Amino acid sequence: MQPFALTLARNGCVASTVEFPGHGSNAAPMTGGLAGTRDVPGPYAVVGHSMASDIIVRHAQTHPAVQASVGVSLFAPSITATTPPARH
Repeated sequence: MQPFALTLARNGCVASTVEFPGHGSNAAPMTGGLAGTRDVPGPYAVVGHSMASDIIVRHAQTHPAVQASVGVSLFAPSITATTPPARH
């Protein structure tokens, strides 16, 4: 995901990468959300691949500071910009 983050950063967005719990080298149990990630000041973009693409779309729906979202290989094509936000 680093090329996406670098491109976004070069175009004025805050770029931060996250390795979700239960993925890659993060041995923490999988939670399936962005809870516990750092708050990002100002406008930012989110990028997700596969299952994370669904999470970033839902995150963008409820966080007005998200200026762009990029879903790569959507996990559930039924999740779109018009899908109602998840209820917690």
